[in-house]
Formats: sequence, structure tokens, C-alpha cells
Amino acid sequence: MACNKNVPKRLVPPSAALKKAGGVVFAMVLEFIARAWLVFLLSLVLSAALFPVVLAGYWVYRELAKRYPRTPKLLFAAVCTFLGVLLLVALAEIYFAAFASTL
Repeated sequence: MACNKNVPKRLVPPSAALKKAGGVVFAMVLEFIARAWLVFLLSLVLSAALFPVVLAGYWVYRELAKRYPRTPKLLFAAVCTFLGVLLLVALAEIYFAAFASTL
């Protein structure tokens, strides 16, 4: 039988590999928990920033629906969603640019 020199003689058992991968995942979960307050604060700020856009969109749609009964609800919702996401991305860009400048 020919010996293949490319194959290592001692392979890592699957349980050790899984334990190592589990340790990495566990470390990631611990890091997320440590930063959970930042995630919570950021989501709170972004929700507060998006709420006026949604509220204004609701009021505008209600007035349009009174005047024009066939107002396209889906198109209007898409435009309001786009404006809200645009605002959130701009705020996130400002936040991360300010954070990067402190490094």
C-alpha cells in the first residue's frame, strides 16, 4: 500500500472542530450581548427618526384619500418607505462617520 504524504497522520476529531466552532459562536454571542445596549440605543434613535415620516405619510394619505378616493395606496406606501429608509441610511452614515473619526 502506497503512503500518501499529503494526508496528515493525525486528523482533528470532529468533536474538537465542532467545539472550536461553538466557541467562536459563543464568543460572538457574548460580544453581541456586551454591545446590546448600543444596538438597543441605535434602534431606538432610528425608530424615533422614522416615526415622523410614517406619521406624515399617514396624514398625507388620509387627506389624499378624502379628496381622491382612488389614491394608489401601495405606491404611496412605497414612496414613504423609500423616504424613511433614505433618512435612516443618512443618519446611520452620519453616525458611523462620526464614530470612525474618533478612532
